[in-house]
Amino acid sequence: MTQQQKLCVALITTLGWLIQESSLANINTTAPHITPEQYKKKSSSHLETPLLESKPTQSFSVESDLSNRSLSPSDLKILEDLLKKVAVAEKNKQSSIAPTPKEAEALWVMGLLYLHGIGVTPQLRRSQQLFELAWFGKERKAALGLAWCAIDGCGTVGNQQLSTFWLTEVAQLDQGRASYLEWWRLSKLAPISQSSASEPDKEPLSFNHHDLLNKAMKTGDTQAQIEFGIEAASKNDLKTALQYFQLAANRSLTAKRNAELIKEQMSLNSLAQAKTNKNSSQSELLLKRAIQFHRGDGVPSDYYQAIQLYKESAQLGNERARRILKLIFSKPGSDNTIDIAWMRQLSQTDILTGKSDGHPLIGPKLLLRDPTPISDYLPLNFQKYLNYP
Repeated sequence: MTQQQKLCVALITTLGWLIQESSLANINTTAPHITPEQYKKKSSSHLETPLLESKPTQSFSVESDLSNRSLSPSDLKILEDLLKKVAVAEKNKQSSIAPTPKEAEALWVMGLLYLHGIGVTPQLRRSQQLFELAWFGKERKAALGLAWCAIDGCGTVGNQQLSTFWLTEVAQLDQGRASYLEWWRLSKLAPISQSSASEPDKEPLSFNHHDLLNKAMKTGDTQAQIEFGIEAASKNDLKTALQYFQLAANRSLTAKRNAELIKEQMSLNSLAQAKTNKNSSQSELLLKRAIQFHRGDGVPSDYYQAIQLYKESAQLGNERARRILKLIFSKPGSDNTIDIAWMRQLSQTDILTGKSDGHPLIGPKLLLRDPTPISDYLPLNFQKYLNYP
């Protein structure tokens, strides 16, 4: 073994590339940058070693991998071609032959498809293996998949120390996504502190690291835009939410769907407000007329006519009319008739005071996040098959 090879093996060992169950907790978190060229120099035995604890590698085939996921004929054809490239790359791996660029890209895409269960049965460990092999073939986007597997575990226990290394690699490719993944890791996976548990009114855990989310947003990161859109919608700022979702819509069908829901909600709100304004004007006129009959202002007192007008006003959503009717019928006369004395007493009170509660706007529909923070890296033709939690 040459001196260069010895050095490479030493670096790999230090970084935790040859992770064993007995040493998983002792991974170096300050590992230097490793290039795909250095990774390529590993022997075939190294390639068989997973980056995280997992079950032994299974054997796969094009036929067994396909599942009945209702793909369109054109997408099914694409999937079959991808699986064939993957089969060739895995066969060549046994001879330490690196995947070609097209094979590496196919490995990366298939890793995403296995991760999300699109066209194939979901197999998280399988997706990680394909990300590893894609990285060996110099597909730098594979670092995104490996970072996610280190954070989430991909079917096993996540390794936050190893995720630090892969996030460094992701930053070389997409600084915004690296910031977003770091925000996701810290805000979603960090344990709730004792102070947070004892202070329920404190800022939500998901926004404890908003500086990282802002950093991702400034780079135009798709996932950050979706997150900001959902946050704006939660504050009923639908106009701002729509702007965020529209920014991400070209790269994420989830963002596009959210934008459509926001547009629909804004349209419904506009119609509801217009109806409220129209009804409000008419209901106020009816209420004013009812009070005139109730008090005998300019017209003879007519309690029955007053009650009828109160009812018509209430039916148009007038809250004050509802309250007056509730007061009137809170003391019915004998045989459930109108209590004339009670009606006369009410007419002497300031029954026009009180604020209307107004019409509640139709509640917003549930907005979606992508199933994983790397879902938007799926080709758009496959994103339409995403299954949301």
